[in-house]
Amino acid sequence: MRLKIEIYEKWSNVGGINAAAGGAVLIENKDGLTLQLFVKRQILVIYFKRFLALSIHEEFAHPRFDLEEDSAIPRVEERYVFPCLIVKNSYWLDSFSESRLAPFDRRELIHYRFVTLSNTYDVLAVQEPLVNWLEDKSSVSANFHSEADRRFFEQLNPEDGPEKCAITACENYRIALSRRCRVHHFEMIRGYHLEIESPSLSSDN
Repeated sequence: MRLKIEIYEKWSNVGGINAAAGGAVLIENKDGLTLQLFVKRQILVIYFKRFLALSIHEEFAHPRFDLEEDSAIPRVEERYVFPCLIVKNSYWLDSFSESRLAPFDRRELIHYRFVTLSNTYDVLAVQEPLVNWLEDKSSVSANFHSEADRRFFEQLNPEDGPEKCAITACENYRIALSRRCRVHHFEMIRGYHLEIESPSLSSDN
C-alpha cells in the first residue's frame, strides 16, 4: 500500500502568475519540447532541451485532481489551479521501472505539471527548463503583416545560443538551427523589418 501522497508546489521560476492559463501550444521536435502558455495577455514560453516523458490530458480529465483534497492544490483567482506546478511524491514517476528511466536517476527527475483551461501537460525532466515571457499578443500582433506571420514568430525556437546572433551589434543569442536570433531569423525568412525586441531567455541554473 502506498503511504505517501502527492504534494503540489508552485514552480518558483515563473513568479508573477496571478491568473489561470487559458490555453497552450505544444511544439515538439528534435531540438526539444516547447510549451507556450497563454496567461491573460502574455505568453509564457517554457523550453525543455531534454525530457524523459510527456503526458497530455484534456480538460477536466486528469485523474489526480479527483483524488486529492482541493486545499492541497495551489490556486489562482481562488478557483483555478495554478498553471505551473512541481509534483512531489509523484505517482506518475513511481509508475516507471528503473529500466524505463535509464540512464536517468529517479532521484534527479522532476515532475512538472502545466495546467490550462483546455489541457493538462505533465513532463518528466532532469534539467530545469528555460523560461521566457513574450509581450502580450495584442501589441505583438500589431507588428505583423498577417496572423500567419505572428504564429510563425511565436513558434520559433528559444534563443538558447550558446553563440550570439550573427547580425552585427545584436546582443541576443541565436536560435537552434539558425545563426540568428528570433527577430532577425524572422526578418530573413519573411522579408520585412519587425519592430519588436527579441526577448532573451532566463534561467536560474
